[in-house]
Amino acid sequence: SVSIGIEHKFADSFTFGLWAARVCGAGFGYERVIHLGEGEAAAAEFCQRRTFKIACDGSDAWGCAMYGQSLYFAEGGPADLNGAKQAFSNSCAIREESEACEFAKEYMEQIRLGGSPD
Repeated sequence: SVSIGIEHKFADSFTFGLWAARVCGAGFGYERVIHLGEGEAAAAEFCQRRTFKIACDGSDAWGCAMYGQSLYFAEGGPADLNGAKQAFSNSCAIREESEACEFAKEYMEQIRLGGSPD
């Protein structure tokens, strides 16, 4: 598979993730998801989710807040409430006095009160 060959070209997953985010942003990453029958909107969400995770892994408070939202609402992949809680918590740990943390706290409260967005 071409994607496996590409992954092995990079020294670590973070470097590969940065590359993948650039490819997604340029539109090339969409092709794989569209080919699997998910459609263009799902492809865009997949690329956004991956980009938010990379930003969160790089200690960006908004990246974590948005990654948490994508996990909460199952945007670009399956819902993961535990992962969403962790991402929201990371947002506040990175920068407690920020709009990103306030945004994350609202979702953490929703999760605490009832869990799923459905």
